Amino acid sequence: MKRRLSATLLAGGVLAGSLMMGTTSAHAGTGAFMLKNAATGLCLQGSLSQSTNDTRGVPCNRGDSSQWWGNYKSMIIMPSTSISVCLVSTPSWSALTSSCSDAAGNGWSTSWATSGDTNTLVAGKNCYLGMGSAGAGNIGYCTPGQGDNYKRWTKVY
Repeated sequence: MKRRLSATLLAGGVLAGSLMMGTTSAHAGTGAFMLKNAATGLCLQGSLSQSTNDTRGVPCNRGDSSQWWGNYKSMIIMPSTSISVCLVSTPSWSALTSSCSDAAGNGWSTSWATSGDTNTLVAGKNCYLGMGSAGAGNIGYCTPGQGDNYKRWTKVY
C-alpha cells in the first residue's frame, strides 16, 4: 500500500512538473520573441484570428500569446497559430495581422528584414515598422524612412 501511494505521488509530481514547464516555456522552444518599441516601451500585439486586424502597442505580457512573434522564411508570424497568421504591411502604410495565404491576394507584403542590435523591421518599398498614437491607443504602422525610436524594436525572448 505504501509503495503504491509513493508511486502515485511520484507520477503526480512528474505530471505537475511537466505541465508547469510546458506552460512557462511554450514560446521558448519555437525561437519566438516579443517586439518591444524603443520609444513607447510597449510590445506589439497582433490578432490570433485569421481575419485582418490592426496591430497595437500594449504593456508587455509574457503570458499573452498574441504578443509573441517568430521568423518563418522571410515572414514574421504568430507562432501560436501554426504559421497561419502573419505581420503584413499594406500600400496604405498599415501594419496588420492577417492570414498569411490571403496577404498576397490583397496586395500586401509579408516579407520583412531585420537589422541592428535594436532591430529595425523593413518590409517592401522601404517601409519601416513603427508605433504611433491613434485615438485611444497605439497602433502599428509602416512608412518609409528609418527616422526615430518609434521605428526601433528590441526582441525580447
